[in-house]
Amino acid sequence: MASGKFLPPWACSMANAVGFSRRMLIAMDQFVQWLGEVPFHEFFFNTLAVQLNFTIVTPTELNTIEYAKVFFYKDIREQPNNMWHPIKDFPKGKMWRTSLVNETSKHNNTFDLDNLEMLCHGNQTMTNIEQHLKDLFVRFEISKSNFSSNVRRLWRQRFSDLAEECQKRNVSQEIVSFAIKLADHAYKLPEPPVPELVRIKSTNHIRLEREINEMKQAIYQSSSNSTTVTELRKQATNLIKKLTVEIRQEIVEEEKLRKQTTTLSTLSITSSFSTTTTTTTTIRSFSIANTTISSLSSSTQVTIVMVNGQLDKVQRQHDHQMFDRVKTSAKLFSILCVLYILFVLFKWKNIQRIWVCLNQFKNRSAYLLTKRQIKLLFSTLTFQQPNTSRKLNFI
Repeated sequence: MASGKFLPPWACSMANAVGFSRRMLIAMDQFVQWLGEVPFHEFFFNTLAVQLNFTIVTPTELNTIEYAKVFFYKDIREQPNNMWHPIKDFPKGKMWRTSLVNETSKHNNTFDLDNLEMLCHGNQTMTNIEQHLKDLFVRFEISKSNFSSNVRRLWRQRFSDLAEECQKRNVSQEIVSFAIKLADHAYKLPEPPVPELVRIKSTNHIRLEREINEMKQAIYQSSSNSTTVTELRKQATNLIKKLTVEIRQEIVEEEKLRKQTTTLSTLSITSSFSTTTTTTTTIRSFSIANTTISSLSSSTQVTIVMVNGQLDKVQRQHDHQMFDRVKTSAKLFSILCVLYILFVLFKWKNIQRIWVCLNQFKNRSAYLLTKRQIKLLFSTLTFQQPNTSRKLNFI
């Protein structure tokens, strides 16, 4: 298999339906250029998969693989441009491909949107709209194999505009979804970039990447499989191994720094509740920790700045928490003062009542004592009167 001509595995090797993205196909073509001629491309496909489980090995590019699924010619005919159908029987696969080529060659390079536009405008009534959309999709798949990339981009734009128009006219969601599906099948947009494994690259990491790119350019510019190209490939393979080890070390270092950041944040929160002496000691220990971190490597300075920024954020959060606590304490103090005043007023009223009762009791007691004294005096006078008369009679 020559570079620039990527052929699918028709026979003997893969018995799976594969959906490849444009980025994956470009990567495979670059791999073919990297190795030169690949005589047995089926073996290359087998390296991308694991028996009985295909989706785990390939993270995002081969996520449409279906394992052990039986296909028939009617299934392949619905997507005639998809030449990746899994046929172990080589004669049958050859016959199917011949039939697809003959059927495709009967159609010209045009595709009519009148029926779909009539459905969008609501001018056509059908009893079986689902079957009509399915037939329309098959006709488009047959026709688009003859379109160029620019024409397929134009078709994507037309389908997208038609979907927006159908949404404005409140057409059924089935027709809108079908128009969007046609737009994706006309020209699939590229996937978003894959995020990098390491956020902060070391100097050695950058140097290895630069050397690998230089090796690739040198290999691509060479037209023959000479001894020099073979040596360059070996050197590039060794550089890739070194870069892999470097990336693993950087991932471990980032994990350690993340744990240290969490620990320092916890220490700063704890030290804010201690006394002034304890705070000074904590600041000294934190400065020692900063010195230790800065001595690890030159690439950790950014992380130290991030740690300080996170500590400032934690300090601001702590200040807000202290302010909220002061406000809560002031509210509680005000409520207690009001309750105390009410309690004093209530007690003062009770004291006044007790004082009145005591005065009444005192007056009553004085009245009773006075009345008792009068009675005693009267009884004394009454008792002394007969004795006096007796004395007079005796005289």
